[in-house]
Amino acid sequence: MPIKLFNRPTFIWLLLLAITLISWIGVYGIEGLISKQMQTAALLILAFVKARYVLLDFMELRDAPVIFRLISEVWTVVACSLLIGLYLFG
Repeated sequence: MPIKLFNRPTFIWLLLLAITLISWIGVYGIEGLISKQMQTAALLILAFVKARYVLLDFMELRDAPVIFRLISEVWTVVACSLLIGLYLFG
């Protein structure tokens, strides 16, 4: 049986690393290109995308009962929306 070098957890881990790199570049690399508010909102969205992948793939909610997955999905959307709303309009 051949060894799978590139399975789903490895792919998700590499994706999380890429998002971290994009976030780091966003903080230090695009000074002056977009407003600080939009930059912060984009970084918050990226953080919650990462949180979603961690919840689904590393905490194994992808295969959990529907109610647990629904709770985690709603939490990520609501928490991200509230934080961005509070930051931009609060």
